[in-house]
Amino acid sequence: MTESQFETKKGIIGESLIESRVFAPFFDANHKLMQRLLTGEKNGNGQPVDFPRLPITVSKLEQVRLGRLGANGDREQLRKTNICTATLVLPDPNSNAVMTVPEHPLIYVLSENTELEENNIPITKIEEELIKKLSYRFIRSEGRNLPITKDIYEASRELPYSFEFTIEQANELRNKPYSQPKVRRAAWESWNKGNLKLLDDYIKDIKKSIRCKFNKYAMGIVMPQNNGGRLLYVDCVHFWNKSNADCGSCLSVYYGQLFGEVAEPHDVSKKIEEAKAWAKQFPDLEGRL
Repeated sequence: MTESQFETKKGIIGESLIESRVFAPFFDANHKLMQRLLTGEKNGNGQPVDFPRLPITVSKLEQVRLGRLGANGDREQLRKTNICTATLVLPDPNSNAVMTVPEHPLIYVLSENTELEENNIPITKIEEELIKKLSYRFIRSEGRNLPITKDIYEASRELPYSFEFTIEQANELRNKPYSQPKVRRAAWESWNKGNLKLLDDYIKDIKKSIRCKFNKYAMGIVMPQNNGGRLLYVDCVHFWNKSNADCGSCLSVYYGQLFGEVAEPHDVSKKIEEAKAWAKQFPDLEGRL
């Protein structure tokens, strides 16, 4: 695809006139690139090389895939790509329950200096074969995520549009990602922050595109198998992937891609400052972010 097939924005960054994609991909571990995405600073030296951005939300992703935002190139690329979104997945450190929170404050304080906890996950034989066949970058060496204490988990419950899968719900989804359509629907509604019309339109589009119904084999939810916070990513629109929501990919590895949308500088600054203030209430995070 050429740059002209994507929606772009022109502006003065530093002392240069630049033109950059409105919805731009970032390739690497999510925490390492978050501050680059947010600030537009390549080396964190105060010298911007790009527009400030915010990581794409589930609802913005759906709008691009439906052709309501962006250009044709954006729609095509984001439909065929697994996308990491601005929704944090928090497994309960003391049980098998799982919580998700759109635009969680901790997302906006992630950086290449963030210390992650290690949870080694062996590579399966199926993944080994997949790695050999894939033509794009694929990293899956070990699971490493943001440490989540019980205090953080409980405080996250009070954030807007938080959604908790109970132990029973999460365990059933671990075995059957397309089970419990009412629970899955409620989760997708929270990720859309209550925009039911948009979700209905997206479900109709997925049903038409992959010829699978939501109640059976579309938009399933994959549960995490280890502890620690990570981003929710939404699979591509394809018969094999079915636009599933994956809560299991670790923060330091990526199957999908992190996309940033150009945003107003004051909106990005406000997100970062509010996130820092929220994180300060947890001593366990001091020195790890």
